[in-house]
Amino acid sequence: MIKLKNQPILWIAVVLTLALVLTISFIANLQGKFGEVEAAFKESQQNYEDERAEWESIKENLTDEINKLNSALEEEQQSIIYKQHEYTTIHHLKALGFESSPIEIVEDLRSKPELIPFDGVLGGTMFFHEEVLILTHNWVFASFEDGHIGGYMILEYSFDEEKDIQWRIIEAELF
Repeated sequence: MIKLKNQPILWIAVVLTLALVLTISFIANLQGKFGEVEAAFKESQQNYEDERAEWESIKENLTDEINKLNSALEEEQQSIIYKQHEYTTIHHLKALGFESSPIEIVEDLRSKPELIPFDGVLGGTMFFHEEVLILTHNWVFASFEDGHIGGYMILEYSFDEEKDIQWRIIEAELF
């Protein structure tokens, strides 16, 4: 066996080397554990983002469905009101001797754009929109435009002896 004069230095070197090896081994082990924790965290974070995106999509779809249902409800409510009103109007028209459909009243008005008391602009020609509402057995609300400007009218209608429709403007306004 070799005897060294500085055996305590050798022992210190061995202990320090051993401590260094253990420290490196411990750090390597910690780095491995840290890598596992980091991977688990990233996976958890990705799962969270995926779930959040899915919930946002569900929320958006539900919001769209709610809006569609609200619109359908409003339309149905308007339809019910209009049907009740239409029944009363048709009843009055029949009492006046008008046997045709109220659609004929609307078509007659649409065929008479000369009733619109405003000229078109920029080369446009005034015409009645699809929005023509029979308000009563003698009044109509109609919207009109020329593609550039438009407006609303309230007209009175009546039937002559031949059951032809006669029109009179009550009010007209550009918007």
